[in-house]
Amino acid sequence: MAAKILLFDLDGTLIDMWKIHEKAYEATINELYKVPNVNFRSNYTPGDSNEDVVRSNLRALGYKNDFIEARIGQVVPTLRKYYSKFITPSDVQLLAGVRELLELLMGRKNTVLAIVTGNREATAKLIMEGAGISDYFAFVIGADEAQDRPKRLAMATEKAKKILNVSAKCDVYYFDDSYASIPVSRKLGIKSVAVATGETSYEELAKPKPDYLLRNLSKTKRVLNILYPRKKAMSL
Repeated sequence: MAAKILLFDLDGTLIDMWKIHEKAYEATINELYKVPNVNFRSNYTPGDSNEDVVRSNLRALGYKNDFIEARIGQVVPTLRKYYSKFITPSDVQLLAGVRELLELLMGRKNTVLAIVTGNREATAKLIMEGAGISDYFAFVIGADEAQDRPKRLAMATEKAKKILNVSAKCDVYYFDDSYASIPVSRKLGIKSVAVATGETSYEELAKPKPDYLLRNLSKTKRVLNILYPRKKAMSL
C-alpha cells in the first residue's frame, strides 16, 4: 500500500473557536493600533497569515501602510499573549467526528498526519493543546515557516516524506474548509478533501471541484474509504 500523507487545516476543519479568535484579534489590534472593536472576520480570507489578517482589516478601515507596518512585527507575540489568556479546553470545540477519525488514523502503517495552517506554529499548538489533539499529529507547518499556502503545503509534504523515509510519489491529501486550497492542492498534486464545516458553504466549495467534498467528518467510514479504498474483487 502506498504511503499516505494526511494534511489538515485546523480552524473550521477540525475545531470551532471563532469566539476566541475574535477576542484575541480585537484585543491585539486595540493594544497595538488603538483601534477598538475590530471584528477580524469582516475582512478575512481563510489561510491568511496573522499579519495579513490585521493588514486586511486595517486597510479596509482606511489606515495607511506606514501606520500598519510600524507595528506589524508585534502582531504574533501579542496575539499569542491573548490566545494564552483566552484559550481554555471548554472554549475549543472539536467538530463532529474529528476525534473518532483521528483515533482511527493514528498509528496506521506508512501514514503521517500533520497540521498545515495560517496560524503561527506556537499559536496552533496552543489551540491543539486546548482541544486535546496534539498527540495525533507528527508536526505543524504554520505561517512562520512560510507565509503563503502553496509553500506550506509543499514543505509539509517534503517533511512527511522524510519521516516516512520515502522519495517516491505518495498519496497526499489536504483536508480544509476553504475553497482557496482546492486549486493550490491540484497544482501541487495533492488530493483536496473539502469539508463544509467552516465559513464556506457546501455549494460554494463544490464550485472549484475538489477531489472529495464532505459536509463534515462525522461519517468516518466514508473518510476511511476515501483514504484507503478497498480493491474490488476481480471477476473470474
